[in-house]
Amino acid sequence: MGKSIFKTYLSKVVSIVFSVIMLIICFFPGFFSFIFKTEVTLEDNSSEYVIERYDIDVKVRKDNSFYISETILANFFVPSNGIYRTLPKSANVKFEENNKNFDLNYRVKYSSITSPLLYNTDKDSTNFVFVQLGKRGANYTGEKEFTLNYIVNLGDDRILDFDQFYYNLIGNYWDTKINSANINITFPEPVDNEMYLYFSEYGSDYGVKLDATNSNKTIFSYSLNQTLMPGQGITARIKLPQKYFEVSRNFVFDGILLALIIVFTFIVIFTYKKTHNKAILIPVVNFEPPKDINPAEVGYFIDGKVDNTDVASLIVYWASKGFLRIREQKKDLYLSKTVDSPQGMKEFELKLFNKIFESAYIHEGQTEEEVDVKTLGEKIFVEVASLKKQIEKENKTKAFKQSAISARTTLAFLSAIILALTTFKVNYQNVSMLRIIIGLSISLVWFFLLLGLVAIKDKFGTYNNQKKKVKISLFSIITTLFLIAYAFATYNFYCDPFFLTFLAIIFSMLTVVLIYKFNIRTDLGLKIQGQLVGLREFIELAEKDRLEVLVKDNPKAFYDILPYAYVLGVSNVWINKFENISVEVPDWYTSDSDFVTSYILIRSLDRNMQILNTQINFNVASKTTSSNGISGGGNIGGGGFSGGGFGGGGGGRW
Repeated sequence: MGKSIFKTYLSKVVSIVFSVIMLIICFFPGFFSFIFKTEVTLEDNSSEYVIERYDIDVKVRKDNSFYISETILANFFVPSNGIYRTLPKSANVKFEENNKNFDLNYRVKYSSITSPLLYNTDKDSTNFVFVQLGKRGANYTGEKEFTLNYIVNLGDDRILDFDQFYYNLIGNYWDTKINSANINITFPEPVDNEMYLYFSEYGSDYGVKLDATNSNKTIFSYSLNQTLMPGQGITARIKLPQKYFEVSRNFVFDGILLALIIVFTFIVIFTYKKTHNKAILIPVVNFEPPKDINPAEVGYFIDGKVDNTDVASLIVYWASKGFLRIREQKKDLYLSKTVDSPQGMKEFELKLFNKIFESAYIHEGQTEEEVDVKTLGEKIFVEVASLKKQIEKENKTKAFKQSAISARTTLAFLSAIILALTTFKVNYQNVSMLRIIIGLSISLVWFFLLLGLVAIKDKFGTYNNQKKKVKISLFSIITTLFLIAYAFATYNFYCDPFFLTFLAIIFSMLTVVLIYKFNIRTDLGLKIQGQLVGLREFIELAEKDRLEVLVKDNPKAFYDILPYAYVLGVSNVWINKFENISVEVPDWYTSDSDFVTSYILIRSLDRNMQILNTQINFNVASKTTSSNGISGGGNIGGGGFSGGGFGGGGGGRW
């Protein structure tokens, strides 16, 4: 019972998070490539073909979609089937506006992809729509013109102060030279601002400024009569007034999630009221241990599990009952039984008792069969495990409401589900995959943190001691930090207009309070717990005068209570209270050491019990755990750069 309550859950958290990451790698191979974008090195295939002319016509629509027509004049130096285009499905858009840096992720949708020479369109790739133009076996050489038409829908830009047209007209992923380009962009309504046109490698702000070429200020045109090298492209950006684009927002998922949070709140409150035992634990001051319940069973009634310390306490318990003797010689410990069929011993006790003495023999200089404690644990680990299971089987319905245990776990699960759904909804709309995985991981760990709270509550019960206060304080700090981290990983003002992130956090805090207050014990369990709390309080608070009277009335009282003190975790307190109180030497304990006082004797007994507990712990654990080339422009600013907008992609020959 002294082990950290978080150890059990830590290994589970690590293994589950690792499993989630491996599943993402296996089934979504583009996931981490989207998060951690790396610079692509392009092979220069200009010796096989070049693009003599690249014409692109863009018709901008009010819903922030563009109808794009590309005319590409390729010159093949080797027989080729045609060319291909890669249209990126996602965009990491970066720019600067009003001294503020923007770094936004978007999903891009393509439709109505047509071409007279359309050979194949593959939309199954994770990162690109792959379009092949030409004909297999065509063996084109010399100049060949290809046209490609498509609609690209950018959707809501998630920018509050302004709209913009920011598009990679020619992407940075062509593997050959582009000797010239003609650009024509038509807007649905007049545009007053200048357009910035960037051309060069990714990240360059080298380019020119453009004014509208017509009186209505709706058309921008430019002709580039110099060569773009492989990896160079053209990007256009112009700032537009807010609401220039009319893009409707969909709040369906916000409404669904809000409804779930409300419904789950009623569910957890209803579940708590229905399954929580409203009876109050009343400590009953006891001067003696509860009847008909041995120390190992007491361990289960305390925290719902039987520890090795609980099992080891049976040795002193049996000795005080007159079933065995303990002999210490040269700091080695030996056990011998005094009866073959102990009266009143429960069946699972008797199995362990008989197994302990199965290999007993008469040691040198002794007259009765004994067993050496050093070899004990390895021989009885099966019986110890069986005893634990049997105690749980016989007492779990007596001590705990099984429906309440399930309900309490359900509360933790619902809290984690709400956190996970909220972070997924907000960050999916925000196209932040890294935040999604961080938020989901926090939600997963949150579930096990709540199980840790359950473990704290079950272990310490109603004991209001310093160790419990420390662990509750530590838990409070950890959960607060986790919820703060969750808020940072999830909340986005634009993507979370209904403050679902904070509602999810409030809901989770509610579940923490209810889980901590949840009484899962039966009426019988509360009664026994009250007796145990009373016994513990007696051990901790009893004065010397009261103990002297107790020993006078019952000389064996110290030894009768000692095994229960081990299970209750107050054995040192109990022993120290008898430093100046004389108790009789038990007839079941002998030693080759000279004991000046009874206190030294019981300290020796306590040390030997620690040795016995170590033997059981060690043996059971070991068995069961098994060159630019462009002129005529300049560094123009404007907040954008080449390749920093939507669209683009690249292409090659096939």
